[in-house]
Amino acid sequence: MKPPFSFVPLLPVFVVLAAGVLLALLPFGIYIGCAILLIAGILFLFRQTVLSTLALTMALGWTVMFISLPRYVDEIVSTSSTRQFRIVATVNNLVETQSGRRLNITVDKLATDTANSLESIRRFDMILYVSSLFPEITPGDIISCKSLFFDRNRPADLPDTEDLFREITRPAAFSDEADITVIGQSRSLRFRLLGVRDWLVDRLYTGSLSPSTSDLLAAVLLGDSAMIDTSRRESFSASGLAHLLALSGAHVAVIVMILSVIILPLRLLRRGATSYFVLIILLWIYALMTGFSVSVVRAVIMATFVAGAYILNRRQSSLNSLFAAAILILIFNPSALFEISFQLSFLAVASILLLLHGFMSFTGRNHIVTVIIKYVGLPVSAMAGTWALSIYYFGTFPLLFLVSSIPASLIMTVMLMLGSAYLFLMVLGVNFTLLAWLLNLLDRLLTWIIDITTVPSWSVVDNIYLPPVAVFLFLLVPIALAGFFWRRRLVWAIATIALILSGIAVTRLSTIPTGLELYITSEKNQTNIITRHDNQIQLLTTARPNQLPSLVKECSRKYKKYMSRRRCSQLVGGSINTSHSILRWNDISIAIVTDNLPSSVTATNVDYILVCRGFRGDILSLVEELSPNATVILSNDLNRRRHDRYLQELTVASVPVHSIRCDGSFTLTTQMNI
Repeated sequence: MKPPFSFVPLLPVFVVLAAGVLLALLPFGIYIGCAILLIAGILFLFRQTVLSTLALTMALGWTVMFISLPRYVDEIVSTSSTRQFRIVATVNNLVETQSGRRLNITVDKLATDTANSLESIRRFDMILYVSSLFPEITPGDIISCKSLFFDRNRPADLPDTEDLFREITRPAAFSDEADITVIGQSRSLRFRLLGVRDWLVDRLYTGSLSPSTSDLLAAVLLGDSAMIDTSRRESFSASGLAHLLALSGAHVAVIVMILSVIILPLRLLRRGATSYFVLIILLWIYALMTGFSVSVVRAVIMATFVAGAYILNRRQSSLNSLFAAAILILIFNPSALFEISFQLSFLAVASILLLLHGFMSFTGRNHIVTVIIKYVGLPVSAMAGTWALSIYYFGTFPLLFLVSSIPASLIMTVMLMLGSAYLFLMVLGVNFTLLAWLLNLLDRLLTWIIDITTVPSWSVVDNIYLPPVAVFLFLLVPIALAGFFWRRRLVWAIATIALILSGIAVTRLSTIPTGLELYITSEKNQTNIITRHDNQIQLLTTARPNQLPSLVKECSRKYKKYMSRRRCSQLVGGSINTSHSILRWNDISIAIVTDNLPSSVTATNVDYILVCRGFRGDILSLVEELSPNATVILSNDLNRRRHDRYLQELTVASVPVHSIRCDGSFTLTTQMNI
């Protein structure tokens, strides 16, 4: 293999493996896999060993992804008229939201009808949405519930809000809290270690630490960020420090330093190989205990390769270790390729490895300048590789990230070391109040740094939109810049400038949708109607007036990409507080019914009748009184049983009906692109 691939031989292996994973998503089934194997066989016959091996690697990527896709679940769901199933599943993790919980589960048994007996099937992962915080559920619980499966092909509530890579590898379903029962607890090693983590987290909260410090240490030491509130997450994100709240390579590096102290006696006894074996085992136990997140697994795999190189007395390449980690993760979990954490984690590390050496080459022999460039170049390198994708996902860019990153990283390193010592003492039953005071002081200092870098109105550029093509062009910039650093040729500098200018041009020339748009979203707790006229966006909701400010804030965050795409910086909210409202929109009238229709109401010849929570009357009589020719829209906030009854009655009576619960959000648009 010739340069440059001879320096990083695992790079083409990773590329073709990822390509195979992507090919498995195409709707051609097993034919693609057969075609790849045929190409590999032909290349082998022509003695193209390298190309044949790469083709087989692509076939491996296609195979692991094709096997992991629960296509049979899609077939079962598509053949069911109600998509209502009964499942038994193990809860892997959960995230609490303002409207309920999002559970990542592994399904073990499934019944195609709630009256049928459960049958064991090939296990698959899925997402379960629960619109309540009850019953209490923890990772490792085995639950039994009735679930309504979503149609994975239905569009998002609003356009331009889906991620660059959609969550297309896992089915999703919704379940009422009344239909969920905890029937057991998994006894696997992973969940036992999670139980140990919960016990350690409790030790942090029983000492002299402030609640804020305990929350932060639980997140950065043990990976439990459940107690970090939304406002604090947003402040970390606005200052460019969101990565500090998630366990990553930097955290694992500090853990390696701490573990190195623990295994120091083995080093003193000249048991170097044994000490590295022990270090590897402890790191993998730590990865399991902290939830096995992608960024931690990536860092632990890379550390394993480094330790293995020392054991075998071999040289190691950091880039090769990075690609080896990516390859192993994709083989065992191919859907990780579509996760934001995987993309940002690997891009950040790859950018650091590519660019930091180039920055350091300008330092000469001045040690002070070397240290300064190192601490400045590290966050700059990471941001150079991730800023475009971060803007695409989150729509913001912190201008003062460099001012906050350097001191915050130093503070966090000290907090991790002191926090580990404090946790160790708390396990022994010793509450070292002086150490707790120092940790509380560091937490306040970190909060102060975040405050001063987010208070200025200009510190964060918000509502930025990057089209996917521009994101791809900007992601190539670190590669071209690294080529200039390593080769020092003018062509690489020209390529860097050309990529930047091309990305800017694509962004500036991207079309802005104009016109009128109306969306009735699939919220479960209230009915939300979002209307847009050019760059003016309004939210109408059946939520109570006192809930309106928080709802506007939540929708502004949720639909940030939609607003940025249309150059809109503000969403205006209003309440629907009457039992019978008529919404006029572009010569179309929509009757909004939130209560039993008064007998005094006469037919209004509306085009649509939106039935929301609160209506308990006769649905056919409602249609007859308002407008017999109208299309009925059943909101997602209706009681499920009432919704199903209304849907059946309307279908039997041949009344046009759109169920938001079953068919997704309702859309009316008249627009053009300019």
